Amino acid sequence: MTMKRRIGLLLVAIGSQTLLAGCGSGPQPQRYVLPAPPVHSSANAGDRRIVITRVQLPAYARNDSISTLQPDLTISESRDSHWASPPVESVSTVLGRHIEETTHAVVALRPVSTRFDASARVAVVFDTFVRLPSNAAFVEGQFSVETTSGTAVQRFSFEEAADGLGTAGYMGATSKGLAQVARLIAEAMKSDQH
Repeated sequence: MTMKRRIGLLLVAIGSQTLLAGCGSGPQPQRYVLPAPPVHSSANAGDRRIVITRVQLPAYARNDSISTLQPDLTISESRDSHWASPPVESVSTVLGRHIEETTHAVVALRPVSTRFDASARVAVVFDTFVRLPSNAAFVEGQFSVETTSGTAVQRFSFEEAADGLGTAGYMGATSKGLAQVARLIAEAMKSDQH
């Protein structure tokens, strides 16, 4: 084989690999933000301070792909729809904002200064955190609220219908589900004070 022929075959091989590599890259996935209630001034919060010490999602819900529970009980991950931020951070922030809105307290996320004297410490563990085929959000798990009076532990389960179509509707439904969890946490804190 001549040198010219070898160079020609090499160029064809490199060109075809470049072409194939270009074919494999499709459009980038859409990234979605979890909607949160507006930030309120905490000037009137008095001495009510809450620390969210832990938010835990199931393993399948920790990556940036949005997980859907299929009718055959398998979980599929979306190639087209991803979280804009890591899911645990997004869920922690939005849950904190919902707790703040519900309790009118200052809410801090871990890590927080050791000098932050909290009146309550909240931990939330989600057993299930999925999108349903109907586009609804389904969350279940348990939370604990620790105050000076003791510790309350409660299970929760919510299915929230989507406000609209597609992933944006699902994200809105997820935020509503987190608002329901925040409401239960606020009720547990109130009952613990009596």
